[in-house]
Amino acid sequence: TGAWPLAGNWIDDVFSSTLYTGTGASDQVVTTGINLLSKGGMVWTKARNTAYNHGVFDTVRGAANILWTDLTNAQQNLSNSLQSFTSTGFTVGGYASTGASSTYVAWTFRDQPKFFDVVTFSTGAATNNNLRVSHSLGSVPGCMILKRTDGAGDWVVWHRSLASATNSLLNLNTTAAVTTRTNAWGASGPTSTDFGIDTLYFGSNATYVAYIFAHDAGGFGATGNENVISCGSWTGANTEVSLGWEPQWVLCKRSDSATVGAWEIADIMRGMPASPGSENYLLANTSAVETAGGYNFIQPTATGFRTNTVSTGTYIYIAIRRPMKPPTTGTSVYYGLSREGTSTNTTVTGSPFPVDLAIIKNRFNNDGMPSNGFFFDRLRGPLNAILSNDTAAQASYTGSLTGFDVQNGYRVGNETTGWVNYTGPSNGALYMNWMFRRAPGFMDVVCYTGTGTNTTVNHNLGVAPELILFKKRDTATAGLVYSATLGNTNGLYFFNTAAGGASASTSFGSLFLNSTDPTSAVISLGTGSSINASGGTYVAYLFASCPGVSKVGSYTGTAASLNIDCGFTGGARFVLIKRTNASGAW
Repeated sequence: TGAWPLAGNWIDDVFSSTLYTGTGASDQVVTTGINLLSKGGMVWTKARNTAYNHGVFDTVRGAANILWTDLTNAQQNLSNSLQSFTSTGFTVGGYASTGASSTYVAWTFRDQPKFFDVVTFSTGAATNNNLRVSHSLGSVPGCMILKRTDGAGDWVVWHRSLASATNSLLNLNTTAAVTTRTNAWGASGPTSTDFGIDTLYFGSNATYVAYIFAHDAGGFGATGNENVISCGSWTGANTEVSLGWEPQWVLCKRSDSATVGAWEIADIMRGMPASPGSENYLLANTSAVETAGGYNFIQPTATGFRTNTVSTGTYIYIAIRRPMKPPTTGTSVYYGLSREGTSTNTTVTGSPFPVDLAIIKNRFNNDGMPSNGFFFDRLRGPLNAILSNDTAAQASYTGSLTGFDVQNGYRVGNETTGWVNYTGPSNGALYMNWMFRRAPGFMDVVCYTGTGTNTTVNHNLGVAPELILFKKRDTATAGLVYSATLGNTNGLYFFNTAAGGASASTSFGSLFLNSTDPTSAVISLGTGSSINASGGTYVAYLFASCPGVSKVGSYTGTAASLNIDCGFTGGARFVLIKRTNASGAW
């Protein structure tokens, strides 16, 4: 189909959730892939396993000038905090909010029209109830977060979903409900070029910083009309929020009550699975450590997120789209590693990207250890394994793959049964680790719930998938494989017993994909229980041919040597083959 167009703006270049471990030393380099040195923007840091305050820095106020979202304190200049901005991230010292001996997350927002902007201003004399402050967002803001820098004061939040564009506000540093102040935001709401404030409310001769977020403003993607940030609200428990895309970062707060009013932050790097109960959240209004479960607000879908709230209240949010830039090299989306098991908690590293799908397989099946291939993915969350040669339902294998919260790999546990990290009773165990990253045009992962009726499921591959692996998660059922070569009525068994897994293609008729080819946006599903039982939970892995990166195809054997042309200049590094007209192993 030709190469992907790469001209345009991409969320990958202006936002990042980056995980790192502080060393306590000066000039520690944190690589985010975001150029703040010449482009400008903001960095928000938080220790995950220690109750240190949040730290906020920006290029307008300058490195080392810190504010804390959970405190009202004035700005302070701390030389051992964020020390410098770079073309690929920033450097930190050993200060508690940035680089002490703890694990951290850093959320980076780069200045970019129709995404984010940083503005500083002074209020002047406290006699103007409509001081207008210019900004460069290039669109009407969806949310603004302001903080006084020269003195103590609350973090003040304007959000487009609050009752009044001029009178309603929230405080980021508290759990309080909406406050009403006449003309707090001037005589009229914000525009694409400025916003208003009442200096009688914000104080006279005070200096402020404003962080301004866009809402559904377009400006991104190859065509320049795709949205990457949304500021909205939902009301009610267990609600489906539609964004038109899958989020990677969400900030949300109940806005109608102080009872459940914390500012929750979730992101895919620390853990934001599609299933409720295992989300890792931090709270902007407190220094508390990261917690798993509890609020469970956000479960991402291909087109937005589901909420798992028990309250019928109203919530506001800022959501940012997951990475959307197509790959140009195979090394940016695939990495293979052979390693020896340790039977101790270990971090498997080496991939030059965050891992979205990990397949781990014991190479030798020695000492009677399991020969299964174990499938884990970030969207379903750690510990939840699907077996490559078994019909079993998804199961939580304690001590297996214990965490995807690693920037360049994943964590495995101290298991002793041979799943993914066992030393072996005599000869040791060698494991092959195949690591994949989701990327448009290459690979996508979708979790969905079956309906029992003909339906469609959204995806974010961006092109029509040529290979799809389906597996029912909640009950023991054979996994099915769609191949564009075989068509929409014929499937292969993939996750199955040895006999089933080696069978030829089987005709399932309209029960499979409803006799409809997948498109660049949706997969059609028939009513077969292996892919669409009512209330059943499923995962689908989608693959496509991406020029110079991946190739999905077919060939006819000749019983002699063959060269299969994939269009690669450097040869293939991972190959999966299955005979389709007769039995044969994968």
